[in-house]
Amino acid sequence: MKKTNLLLALLLTAPSAWAEAGLTLNQYLEQVKSRNGEVHATIQNVQALEMRLREAEVVLVPELYGEYGHLNDEKQPSNPFMSDRTIASQWTAGLRKQTTFGLGADLFFTSRHTNLHGNFPAGFETDYNDKAATLQLTQSLWRNGFGESTRAQVEAGRAATQIELLGARFQLKNLLLDAENTYWALVSYQDIVKLQQENVERGRKLYDWMAKRTRLRLYDDVDSMQAKASLETRELELQSSLDDQAALARRFNTLRGVNSDNIENLDDLPNSSGMLDSAKASAATFTREDFEILRVQARAAMARATVSASAAKPKVDLIGSYSTNGHDTLNNRAYDEVQTTRYPTWQVGVSVAVPLDFGLMGDLKRSQRMTKAAAAELESHAKFSEIRAWEDFNKQKKESMGRFQRAISLEKLQTQLVKSERQRLLNGRTTTFQLSTFEQNLAGAQVQRIRAQLALLQLNNLLKQFEVRP
Repeated sequence: MKKTNLLLALLLTAPSAWAEAGLTLNQYLEQVKSRNGEVHATIQNVQALEMRLREAEVVLVPELYGEYGHLNDEKQPSNPFMSDRTIASQWTAGLRKQTTFGLGADLFFTSRHTNLHGNFPAGFETDYNDKAATLQLTQSLWRNGFGESTRAQVEAGRAATQIELLGARFQLKNLLLDAENTYWALVSYQDIVKLQQENVERGRKLYDWMAKRTRLRLYDDVDSMQAKASLETRELELQSSLDDQAALARRFNTLRGVNSDNIENLDDLPNSSGMLDSAKASAATFTREDFEILRVQARAAMARATVSASAAKPKVDLIGSYSTNGHDTLNNRAYDEVQTTRYPTWQVGVSVAVPLDFGLMGDLKRSQRMTKAAAAELESHAKFSEIRAWEDFNKQKKESMGRFQRAISLEKLQTQLVKSERQRLLNGRTTTFQLSTFEQNLAGAQVQRIRAQLALLQLNNLLKQFEVRP
């Protein structure tokens, strides 16, 4: 019986508990991430760019390649001892790689089968197989000297992707911070509307009380008119706040992809102690994506200048290759021979090419120096601007905390004044208009405290743009 009563009590109380459950900030941000098209697309873009960070290294990835060709040559021979028809098939498979220090390596295997038709002397090979395993190395010595240009190309490509990624991350961060600001602004206006509704209710009671006494000739008409003017002022303030709240509610729902003007219960504003807890700039390192973009742009510009200047240098490449060979009428024997060093082929050489437009070469070198100097200045400016922005936001936050503390003190003072003035009115030592003025001042102080609290939250969000590391 006791268990039945307990279950019944749970069933009766559960719906009310569910109804009181509100929409937390984290829940709202999750809705924004999943339902807002711009935010969801930006999240996907960030994920895609994170997977592309190593895209520029494709030129350094080992590459497996293969080729196949078939030849049928039936042109007329120039002498009777040449083939009047040649049938050949050839395939090549290899692995090649470019290194960051300018060395290109190519290891490949070639197999060729040849069949000759014609009038040939006895014992002349007309059907045979050729095999070769070759290692070819090329080392850049001047242009792209020891991989200078290759490394710069990789750095420039990596920087381009990183700039896109940083921009997408900063965009996503600002979209979510905008949603968070909207959440807290709506919470603030709900508190403001509640306070102003209470203020209007007090003004209405005061006006009704004054109107009744005016009809009984206990008060002058002026007192009644003052009470009415005060009531209408409060109603106007309330209507203005209701309009602002409705606009925020529409934006709130738009951000989370909901076509409605209705709002669930939301969290309360953070308490004063949590609001007054500030970060110390001197105890942390910090960065922000838009300033990091400037630094990456500087590095990309220096890398591109290096590539441009390297392209204008003379080309001097050291080339070397070594092959093992096999030749036989039987395919298996040719394979066996290529696995030995019995019939090697090796060669070394130098490849040289010199650009002849010396004016262009000089301009490119000077351009590289100027670009590197400009990039260094841009990187220095980015660091300076980042520090200034961080310090400025922290100073603004400190000033905002001061205003918030003063608003709290003013609200407490106005609360005491209203309490005292109500007692004085009951004792006949003050006027109704004076009490109405004090109540209006208290309502203004309460609204000012909420607005100061919202401003402090928004400055906290500006600081959230920075990634802070201890």
